[in-house]
Amino acid sequence: MISSFNFCPALIKPENGNFLCTQGTREDTICKLTCDEGFLEAGYGDRNRLKCGEISRGVYDWRKNPLDFVCLNLDVDFIEHQASYDIETCDDPRGSDREQLESYPGFFTCDMAITIDEKSIFLKEEVCELTCFPGYRLSTARSEKECFCRKENCFWRGEDKVKCEPDEEVLRAFGIYEIWANLDARRQVELVKQELGDKEEEITLYRKQQTESLMMQRSAPKKKKEQGLLQARSLGAAKQRPARVTSCQMIAPSPGMRSAKCSGSHPGASCRFRCETGLKISGASSIYCSCNRRGSKCNWSKPAPICEK
Repeated sequence: MISSFNFCPALIKPENGNFLCTQGTREDTICKLTCDEGFLEAGYGDRNRLKCGEISRGVYDWRKNPLDFVCLNLDVDFIEHQASYDIETCDDPRGSDREQLESYPGFFTCDMAITIDEKSIFLKEEVCELTCFPGYRLSTARSEKECFCRKENCFWRGEDKVKCEPDEEVLRAFGIYEIWANLDARRQVELVKQELGDKEEEITLYRKQQTESLMMQRSAPKKKKEQGLLQARSLGAAKQRPARVTSCQMIAPSPGMRSAKCSGSHPGASCRFRCETGLKISGASSIYCSCNRRGSKCNWSKPAPICEK
């Protein structure tokens, strides 16, 4: 039986990627380029699709040149090809200049962010979660921002709502508010990191006590004196607790891997990995240390990669 369908030429598998097609190479099929981890789809911006159709009477071919679709190595090719392939990115969510970066009272943990020459690159659809430094708190229950692009204009969704604001009660309770209030933004952040950086557990306990105290005052106004004594005892016990520095476990390089290049093991720290010549990395080439909101548990964003032949 002779097929009544028309077909386009077979697609050549791109290096470090593949084409996923709805109906093979049949007429009207749509194929989408997908790249391996650590590589970025490029060629037609976010429209990395091509369709099989009739280009002239009885002749069927792809409406875009398949050879124009490539997978860029994020660690090697990104800067060189960013302009030519019109890759859409957002600015750093903390700010655009050095002063804004140094005075930002928190850090972001992102899903796809890459670092090139010590500069972070945030691609379209990147999702970043904000964690505030001790002494600051989220201005809303929401903690995520998303890099959104429309007609080559990229911006962070939630830019105005998702931010860190001073927690005046905490700053006063730990005796640094008067000094903090007379400093500029950058020095305020430096003071908070120096004085409260290892007191996440004590701050969490203090906030819990404040909430419980407020609830008790509302339910039993006659017991204010007892509540004050209880709060004072609990706060005193918290201050006597030894300071605990919350961090991710240090990473030991696997066989065949060069030493991991890490900025530390504290929340917000990042590690980049490279394999020795002749080996290929399996897994994420960059990972980030992030903690839960209570600061009681920290983990790397992804498992450490391994090197394979």
